[in-house]
Amino acid sequence: NLNQIVSNLGKQSTSELEIVKSMIHFNNENQQLFTFIKKTNSSQNKKTDWSKTINRKTAYFQDENPHYFETLTKQKTIHYDEQLLQIFFSILESFDKKYFLKIQINPLYKTMTTKEFSIFMRNGSKVLKQLKYKYFNDKLLKIWHLVYAFCERAEQIKSNKNYKEYLLTKDFNIVFEDMIDNILAEENLPKKLKEQNDGKILDHIYSYQDLLTNQDFIYHIADSKYYGANTAISNYDRAKQYTYAKNVIQYNIDWLNNSKNTKPIRYRDELTEGYNITPNFFIRAFVDKNLDFRQNGLEFKDNVKRNIQFANRLFDRDTLILQAYNINFLYVLSSYIQQGSRQKETFKNQVKEQFRNKLIDYLNQNYEFRKITINHDINEFVSLNFKLLLGKIYRPSNWENEIIFAIEKSEKMPILNQLSNCEITKFKLI
Repeated sequence: NLNQIVSNLGKQSTSELEIVKSMIHFNNENQQLFTFIKKTNSSQNKKTDWSKTINRKTAYFQDENPHYFETLTKQKTIHYDEQLLQIFFSILESFDKKYFLKIQINPLYKTMTTKEFSIFMRNGSKVLKQLKYKYFNDKLLKIWHLVYAFCERAEQIKSNKNYKEYLLTKDFNIVFEDMIDNILAEENLPKKLKEQNDGKILDHIYSYQDLLTNQDFIYHIADSKYYGANTAISNYDRAKQYTYAKNVIQYNIDWLNNSKNTKPIRYRDELTEGYNITPNFFIRAFVDKNLDFRQNGLEFKDNVKRNIQFANRLFDRDTLILQAYNINFLYVLSSYIQQGSRQKETFKNQVKEQFRNKLIDYLNQNYEFRKITINHDINEFVSLNFKLLLGKIYRPSNWENEIIFAIEKSEKMPILNQLSNCEITKFKLI
């Protein structure tokens, strides 16, 4: 409904956003019209006007038949409709460069160069007034009004240094979530991972390397919060984030129980009944004091209290660890509008690696890890020591006779002295 801009700017003036949306909408709805105009005008270029040719050109005769070295066509001196469309598509192209909107420009029309467009914008409304009374159909008249509204508005802004334009939204936290999702989340994931069965909607989720061996993959879960960087995370937010992770784990365990292929996503090792560690974190925005939009400013803030059911069982499904990060809002905004940019892809890869490495650092600082190599039947070993090692061991998918053991550094490890027929070596997450 926004393509009905027909009046001059005044008290009911339109914003640039409205004009942009109106012109894009008109462009999308009228591609056939643009092609028809171009083909009609092009066909006239090839049609000979014999009346003009006979009156203006000299013929030579052969066998009493006249011949002409040069003929005149019915081509108009200027196609005013094409001139108007060139202006229209040039403005659309300027929107594309300014807002990274990926607008479809009809390839049959040549747009202005950057220099030509700059010259046109100095007196665009004057050029359009000269075109206004040429013959146009109703749809081309709508284009004229859209283009004129854009040019008139641009000239009004240029003449008024105090002119400012604002875009207001009531729930900016939703906009911020979309910004983070745009530079972080993964597409084409199962719908129920994000829109969960209990009605909760997860902000961000993507598959990435797990924390143990860099071989298996697991889902990394995030929640973006648009409030002060130093604002404490509430108990409600923390509890909700734990529930997100539990739902994702259960979704994947259901797949496992139904014998569906979940590789390379791996949440549970059937032999040890240990659960892979689920990365889970908050992202909060801050505004750089120097208004720098080139650096992401990603900063690890603190570790939120763990959610546990049994003490000292890292590989238990109820042991969940939350982290919190701050990120430069201006960098997020800059990346958000640059659709498909190399900067955004580079940031996406860097930030995923950084989130993973920070959690690995935390685990290495707070847990002792060991690699246990079993010298006989691994199934028998796990069965004999199951009660002793439950929740403390996990076997990655590509390991055969080896398992990972983890215990908190604040605890002593006498239980390892109770194991036999195995070799125990130090192990560090990388």
